[in-house]
Amino acid sequence: MRLAVLGFCALGLLGCASSEANQVATERCEAVGITPGDPDFAVCMQAYRQSQREGALNQNYHNAINAVPDDRRRAHDWVF
Repeated sequence: MRLAVLGFCALGLLGCASSEANQVATERCEAVGITPGDPDFAVCMQAYRQSQREGALNQNYHNAINAVPDDRRRAHDWVF
């Protein structure tokens, strides 16, 4: 079980360094008024990329621990 969780987490980290993640981070920084010419742009980009990585890791963790529900008659409770 732990090996599966680590595998999902590793896959989550590999998928986060895409150009799509950089594009989303750029758009979010520009939405709050930080443009590529600002000295804080790199810090803003890093913060948004980090939050995307954390979100992906949390999602992968929840997917791994809820692969088989405790009570197989019920669906996953945490899924919206």
